[in-house]
This record gives sequence, structure tokens and C-alpha cells, in this order.
Amino acid sequence: MVSANELCVKLKNGVSDQTLQNYVAKYGGVVDPRDHNSPLKWRVVYFPEPVSIENMFLTFKSNSLFEKVEFNHAGILQEIVPNDPMFNQQWALKNTYYPAADIGFTKAWEITTGNNDVIIAIFDSGIPMNDQDYSLSHPELNDLNKIILGINVTNEIDSLRDRIGHGTKIAGIIGAKTNNNEGIAGVCWNCKMWIIKIFEGAGYTKASYFRRAIEYLVTEKNIIGTNKSIILNASLSFSYNDTISQISQIIDAVELANKEGVLINVAMGNHFGVSKYDFNYLAYLFLYYNNILSIGATDVSGDRASYSNTGYHISVSAPGGGHHQILSTMPDYLNNNDFYGFGIIDAAKAIILTKARPKNLRITNYNNRPKLMWDLIDAAILYNIYRGVDDGYKTEYFLIGRTTSNVNFYVDYSQRIESQTGSSYLMSYRVTANFSNNLESAFSNKANILVSMPTLEKFNFCEFF
Repeated sequence: MVSANELCVKLKNGVSDQTLQNYVAKYGGVVDPRDHNSPLKWRVVYFPEPVSIENMFLTFKSNSLFEKVEFNHAGILQEIVPNDPMFNQQWALKNTYYPAADIGFTKAWEITTGNNDVIIAIFDSGIPMNDQDYSLSHPELNDLNKIILGINVTNEIDSLRDRIGHGTKIAGIIGAKTNNNEGIAGVCWNCKMWIIKIFEGAGYTKASYFRRAIEYLVTEKNIIGTNKSIILNASLSFSYNDTISQISQIIDAVELANKEGVLINVAMGNHFGVSKYDFNYLAYLFLYYNNILSIGATDVSGDRASYSNTGYHISVSAPGGGHHQILSTMPDYLNNNDFYGFGIIDAAKAIILTKARPKNLRITNYNNRPKLMWDLIDAAILYNIYRGVDDGYKTEYFLIGRTTSNVNFYVDYSQRIESQTGSSYLMSYRVTANFSNNLESAFSNKANILVSMPTLEKFNFCEFF
């Protein structure tokens, strides 16, 4: 393959650039000035107007000014295809379904596969670890030369062990061992990953967790080395609504990261819409801070994934799933093994999360205390009880207790049922189920009941913020 409007010529000794320019001008050509001092005496001749490059080649070749005349041959960037056996299923890295939508990772790897001066901090749910000694357990995510174990900033005492799988998926996509004849390929083969846990087991985080993690990151960054580039991956969402014009500690954390040169990659969100009730507040800050990239998701065809948020504050989009989901690493603590799954869960787990959620949640009066009851699920090993205040718009739920697999009721002794609306408010409850692979189901139906306004000494307001 050759350029359609360029020729390369090598001047004979004694031929000046001005002589060359006078000659090529007769044919509407221009000499590229960047070659003026070329020690090898090669020059590129460019034809701005359409020409027959073959005829130009024959004409120039017959002239005595030139030692050699050649077409300007085009080179093609070679691909690096890793030997990981599941790579052929990773359409996000090599899209054989829709080649026009391929984003060129195999060609990018020809240029670089990353280096350990780049550290990707992953603010998520953790990483697979053995339950006994908290050593890294996944064969694709167990290299301590590549993985920096950070801290757990949540209120749960569970080290960095991933209880829900999302952090494992993200870590695998970013930096699973690659070209090692095992499993999948990661995007950045040689980059380091810094694991910082900000999600609790139920998949929730808090503004204080995010702020605390940024403070830790910035403090420890100077210990790891000031010459390192830090990129933060934050697959989280803080909703923007009428009552929250800004979350000050998030802004303070973003500004601190910006001051320290930390780039924050933020997910746009998985609730398609552009209203202020749907978009991610953290992604929205892209409009105000140059260290934030808000990233949307595309599907296998290159179109916007059906679930991906959009809006004027989007920075860029990248493969994120849809009908064809993203293959990555996943924990499997039940079998003391690790496997690979599409998306956050594979098809079998999707059935658990959607169809096997607790059903028929209802509330009865037990000595003026809310008693929750629900239908048992055969595969469940325990149930999680969540409580929240229903403000008429949305409800933030918080874990308040658990029961074993054969117990399908829970009495909330901290609340008293109220029959008079004047001194009461609406309390909302939901239940989830945990299964032996440590995955948690989606929420049950919602059950509401009026409860008495608490006294200050009996009610901890902080748990609702």
C-alpha cells in the first residue's frame, strides 16, 4: 500500500533544494520542508491536487536530478495478540463481532503495554483473598510486585477481601496477568494496581469513605514515589437531587486530588437519563475540574450501551457491555477456587440476583415493634435486613441486621409502631439474600410502616447520613 499523493526522492550530489522545488512546482508539487537538512538527502514531494501518482513516479524517475525515486509506502501497525486462552472472548479488547467498533488495543500494545511508573488506584469492593490469612487468592491477581494492598476505609472489618465481586472484575479488566497462557488478558500488562476498599458488602459507599480514601491516597503517594503517575478508577455514583446542591467533602477530595495531580476516571452511571435525578454527581464535576474524566459505556456494536447515562458532562465512552458483557475475573470462595465471568456476574449468578431475591416481604405488629417476614429461598445461607427513611422521592438503605438461612423474620426493636401520623414518619424496609458464593441478591419488595419519632437519646441520626 502506497500514499496516493506523495513520492520520495533521493537527490544526487550537488542538487540543491531550490532546484528541486523549481522542478516539482511545474507539476503542482511541494517539497516537505522537514526534510531540508536530511543527511541522507531524501525528500518527500507532496501533490496537493489529485494526480496519477504512477505517472508522476515515471516522470520523476526519468529525470537526472534524482538518484532514486520511490512511492511512499505505508506501514501498518502490527498487532500483539496475547496467548491467554480466553482472549478470543474479550470483544472489548479485540472486537471480531463488529470490527469497525474495535478500539485498537492489540495495536496499542505494539506501542506500549504499560510500565510500573503508572499506578492505577482502584476504589471499589476489594480483591479476592483467602479467608484465613488474607493472602491474594486469584491466580490472575496474586502478584504482589504488581498489586499494592491499600486500606479498607469502610466500617466493615473485612480487610480488602472482595465480598461482592465488582472490585475483582475491575481489577481483572485493568491488570490481570497477561500473555501467561492462563485466563484472560488485562488492559495494562505492566502497570501497578493500588487496591483501596470503599464499598461495603451490600454494595454501598459513603461520601466520607470517598474523601477518606482520597486523603489516604494523597498521603501515601509521596511515600510510594513522587515520580509515579496516579490514575484513580472510581466505579461509583452519588446522586444529585434538589436537596443536595453539592457534597462539600467530595468537592474537597476532588480538589485535593487535583492539586496532587491525580486523574480520576468516573463512571457516568448505569441509569440512562439526563435529568438531575439520574446523573452521577461525581461525573458531573468533570465540568468544573480538569482531573476528572466521566466515562460512558458502549456496547459491542459501538453504540451507547442501553443502560449508560449520557449528558453534556460526558468525557468519553468505552466498551462496557450490554447483550455481550465484559469477560473478567471473579471470586468463587465456595469452591476455594476462582473463575471468570461476564460482567459482574455470569448468567447463572444473574438468575440468583434477579429471580431468587426474597419475595413477599411484609410487616406485622409485634408488641408495637415492626416484625418483618418474607418467603424463604432454598439456596440462601443468610438474609440481610435493610432499613431506610422514605422521603417520598428515594430511600437510602442501611444494613441493620442478619438472620440465618432458616429464619424468615426479624424484629426491629429500635423502632416503635405509631398509629398517629402527627408524631411519626414512614420507615421503609427491604431484605436481600446471601448465597454460598458470597454474592448478594437484589432487594426484595419494599415494605413501609409508620414509626414514632425517636428521642435524641435513643436515636443515632448519623446512621442516616
